[in-house]
Amino acid sequence: MSTLVFRRANAGDRTELIRFWKQAYLASFPYLRKRHPIEGMDDFYDSMVEKGNEFYIAHDGTVVGMCAVLEGHIQHLYVKTEYQGKGVGTSLLRHVFRSYPSEALFLYVYQQNTEAIELYERLGFRITGDHVSKFEKEPAFKMERAVGCNPPDQPSIDASLVRRLVDT
Repeated sequence: MSTLVFRRANAGDRTELIRFWKQAYLASFPYLRKRHPIEGMDDFYDSMVEKGNEFYIAHDGTVVGMCAVLEGHIQHLYVKTEYQGKGVGTSLLRHVFRSYPSEALFLYVYQQNTEAIELYERLGFRITGDHVSKFEKEPAFKMERAVGCNPPDQPSIDASLVRRLVDT
């Protein structure tokens, strides 16, 4: 039996989290013309941890979602393809909101990533500016969420996902 758990990642999650991150990155953003080399992601992860990034994960025996945050900047959010649209990203972000209750949050999202933009807007983020990503040179939006922004409560996880996880 599996259940979906949302928690802060710890040092023991490193190998699995990096493996998930590489797979999710390669499966995401088909519109990118230029990508970061995945061979350097282990060192990139370590440098992010050294800088103070906190990683949050959704876990059901393996990592199915991750979010990285540093000083109010949500730097990465990935959800395994088959879990997308089922509330995993929403639940990860709500976990982050509870961890940063008195801090405004911001992120950058590719303009072509319309599903993510819709998710962020539902959770109280607003587009506050245009941006061009440094490495990929892709157009992006800066989105911000004010302190104390409380969007309407909705179920965090799709009930069918919970049943499926409990039944397996």
